[in-house]
Amino acid sequence: MELITGQPALMNNTNTENAPHSGHRSVVDLILSAFADGQDTPVRLVECMDPALVSFHRDSLLQMALLSKDCVDEDRKRRPDMSKVVLRLSRILVSSREPHGL
Repeated sequence: MELITGQPALMNNTNTENAPHSGHRSVVDLILSAFADGQDTPVRLVECMDPALVSFHRDSLLQMALLSKDCVDEDRKRRPDMSKVVLRLSRILVSSREPHGL
């Protein structure tokens, strides 16, 4: 999630009213909020994305965000083990190199 957003795990929150941690917001909360209602998720992810990522494969961004979401699942039994993480990252890398992704 830090790679996608370019933000540290905990960042200062300018809106402290709704923050679960006073004055801070986690990068997990930021990414999970993009999936909150299931609508416009890709658009919301782009809004959360590190502005330094000027050229990216939109589907790869979504797949990385989904993988990171799975890795922080509250139910540890539903989290992927490292071999599955590596496999999914490999697939994301391969698909990002396909010409239709740019």
